[in-house]
Amino acid sequence: MRNRLFLVVIGIVFLLGFFIVSSLFQGEEVERVANIHNEEYFLFLGLDDFGEVRRTDTVMVAKLEDDGAKLISIPRDLRVKFPDRTFQKINAAYGAPNGGIELVKRVVSDLLGVEINAYLVADYQGVVELVA
Repeated sequence: MRNRLFLVVIGIVFLLGFFIVSSLFQGEEVERVANIHNEEYFLFLGLDDFGEVRRTDTVMVAKLEDDGAKLISIPRDLRVKFPDRTFQKINAAYGAPNGGIELVKRVVSDLLGVEINAYLVADYQGVVELVA
């Protein structure tokens, strides 16, 4: 029950973060983005809080376009190819020995064929501080 509640809260936090980020690109900023890429990709991660190895329970990518936005959730148990040519679950990238946000960005970029422009990482404590 605790995990489900956390995932719901993380989902809400990510949606709020997405809308905040998209509001930053209104007006003149949208023109700047349109002149550079016509689209921007944002990675949202929700980290678990179990054991020494941190994994991502939530992996979502938002695509901000000139005419709107799209959001995709990547299943945490999706098997993907890592740069070392091994296949592992995508949620293991953050906690891998040479992992962290850069490895997650690379794996997601390779999976979707897009460049990740920005990211947001949240864990249990971050959600508690946000809600409190």
